[in-house]
Amino acid sequence: MRPAQRFIFLSIFIFVAWYLFLRSPAAKVAVEPRDDLPPTVAKFVKKKLNKARPVTFTTGDEFSLDNLHNIREKLQPWGRTSNYVVLCLDEPCMTMNAGGIKRIDVSMVRGGRGTVLILFALYLTENGYSFLHVDSDICLTGTHDPFYRTLKHNDDSWDVQFMEENDKLDPGFWMSRPSRGTLAYLRATAALLKDPKNKGFSATYLLREGIRGLSLRYHLLDVSDFKSWADYQSWEAQNFATEPQIDVLIQGTTAIHFTCIDKSIRPYFGKLFGGWSDYNGYYSNIRGRYLMVSGISGNNEQVINFIALAIQLAIDSGRILILPYHVELIQRRMKKVGPDTIPEYKRIPTFPFYRVVDINSLNGLVDYVEASFALNREKFTGMEVSLDTLVLDEGMLQLEKDTKHPKLVTRVKQQSGAAALSIEFDGFETRNAAGFEDGLKDYVKAVKGRLRICRNIDESETACEKRCT
Repeated sequence: MRPAQRFIFLSIFIFVAWYLFLRSPAAKVAVEPRDDLPPTVAKFVKKKLNKARPVTFTTGDEFSLDNLHNIREKLQPWGRTSNYVVLCLDEPCMTMNAGGIKRIDVSMVRGGRGTVLILFALYLTENGYSFLHVDSDICLTGTHDPFYRTLKHNDDSWDVQFMEENDKLDPGFWMSRPSRGTLAYLRATAALLKDPKNKGFSATYLLREGIRGLSLRYHLLDVSDFKSWADYQSWEAQNFATEPQIDVLIQGTTAIHFTCIDKSIRPYFGKLFGGWSDYNGYYSNIRGRYLMVSGISGNNEQVINFIALAIQLAIDSGRILILPYHVELIQRRMKKVGPDTIPEYKRIPTFPFYRVVDINSLNGLVDYVEASFALNREKFTGMEVSLDTLVLDEGMLQLEKDTKHPKLVTRVKQQSGAAALSIEFDGFETRNAAGFEDGLKDYVKAVKGRLRICRNIDESETACEKRCT
């Protein structure tokens, strides 16, 4: 190679290396905030969406990325994904790895999620599109095609359909036809949105108020099929805390709106109640052997001890922990008797696990899956999780001299048959082990110190979003 050629080749190589690896990234062009939808929305809708079919849309952000995948996956078996679009409120939503999900950037719209919802619904209606809005905290169980659980689109008896919450409309699941009545309704709602007197009010409030004085033909969907998770303590502890109950719930429900649920545990709720998908092989790709525990019973301290034991056991045996559905909890509540306040004890046979321990405190501590994992896996793959059972006795909690681990660890490691091993605490006298023997106390100490106990474990608060606090 001649010197001149070498020089040219070297110059090109240096330029390419600089361009790819060393140069500073181009500065992002600042986007001016606006009160209306950007022009890109109209271009996208016209080019990418089919007016002959209802548009299904969700507003999403960095906190709802997983469920955006889930919603799309649950729509796919019914052929409902071609007209599904996500209105992205931030950059993580726009840049997430989801090639099959159409997205529109609306991050510049002032007012966020509620404003975007009302404006986009109005735009679609003005341009002759019917639509289904699915909120980002909606769990589609996948049991039924949602479009077949509502009044049909060729039925001219309705303008809008909403799921119901406390006898009022809930726009979390909202189906709409581009009728005159719908157009008048959404224009009235948009006017309320622009009124400075309504600043700070939610989109739900404005959509409820927008109906006043109009002859809108609206239909509230069956509450047994479209559930809005109202803040009733008895819902979970009495009706939705065991596998058979949850199985019945999933089979008989099309959608669940996780209102009144702490945002931190909504992803776990999605998994527990059938709203998670097999995206990235969550159910079809088995990552190892599993450990289950059942029969945990006692007061707060006793229950936490055995939860910590189960976690540490899963860690030391190299198993994935299938969280329990519930524990039998003896709650301590304070009761007013005359001028005095005295403790009162109440036994809850099926107190949900997610109301005992903050699920997020398990992240990075132990590899775990939801209580209904085996049920959901069978639904997605048709394959059961094979199960062996081990009944706990006090001798298994004695420590090995060399490892300082309870003998139970060795027993679990020796179980090599089924994919999952269930350890049953039923009949075990947990109250005698409230504090554990000193050695066992040390064994679970590190794990126990990392668990965040739900402050509402004794149900001292009943307000919205107080499942765990």
